[in-house]
Amino acid sequence: MPIRRALSAHDLDDNATGDVAAAQDEYNEVERRLHWTLLGLVGSAGPLDTYPGMAPSGSDYYQKSVPHALRLRALLMKEIHR
Repeated sequence: MPIRRALSAHDLDDNATGDVAAAQDEYNEVERRLHWTLLGLVGSAGPLDTYPGMAPSGSDYYQKSVPHALRLRALLMKEIHR
């Protein structure tokens, strides 16, 4: 994870090349697997999309999914720090 953050993989850039583009592709794949396969969040906000105190934006469906995503994020963070 630190490598992806150092390469800014979580900050999407359509013009990225080289290592940054590869890291973004890897990050996107992990995020899709987490959302779709493990959490069943197809089309919803996920725990990697949200953070405490954020102002939800986007479609009504997406905004309604933010509280659930924040709960999942809190659970994931709790397990990471355990």
